[in-house]
Amino acid sequence: MSQQAQLSGGISSARRQSSATYLKLSALLLRSLLLMMMAATVTAAVIKVPDDQSSIQAAINAASSGDVIWVAQGTYQENLTLKAGVSLEGGWKSDFSARNWTAWASIVDGNASGSVVVGASGAKLDGFTLRNGQATNGGGIRVENTAMTIRNNTVEDNKASGAGGGIYISASPKAPPYTDIGNNLIRRNEVGTVAAVCSGYTSRSSVFQAGGGLSCQAGPSPAA
Repeated sequence: MSQQAQLSGGISSARRQSSATYLKLSALLLRSLLLMMMAATVTAAVIKVPDDQSSIQAAINAASSGDVIWVAQGTYQENLTLKAGVSLEGGWKSDFSARNWTAWASIVDGNASGSVVVGASGAKLDGFTLRNGQATNGGGIRVENTAMTIRNNTVEDNKASGAGGGIYISASPKAPPYTDIGNNLIRRNEVGTVAAVCSGYTSRSSVFQAGGGLSCQAGPSPAA
């Protein structure tokens, strides 16, 4: 075999090896991209109370950020500590076929043993009746050093010896997002002292009736 033929054969072999290596790397890259896409499109888990967990707090403890907890109609005697990024939805029919927080109320009764709900960063509380909480601050809901969403709730008949019989917000973030309070009915809450200034939150279409409904302290003004 001539030297030229040997050289040509060596080049062809090298090209085949290079091509095979390229195909293997391409396949590995494609597989990695597919795995990443599958991980990114995993849907949030839905946890049903009392079907999946017997109590709301047990469902919160089992949830991860991005999960949603559906709570069926009924009365739950609990004091809840929310988890960052977890959403709670009350007002589900007992068979979870429909949701209406007025027709199928999910009531959380704090048993006069602390705030009914303690907030967490990025959490959402939607469609509950919160009652019978008793605490120094925030008999119904206490949100401190964080921001969350509070919508479509009735906060009633709660007590605080310090501030915020219904809702207490303290040390709010100095920049948005602030705690979002919308379309709530807050009534018949009692408080020992009422803060004169409220800031660091946004409120839309919420109704405050008779009592120390909302106290918010140590936050910037909404215009800041």
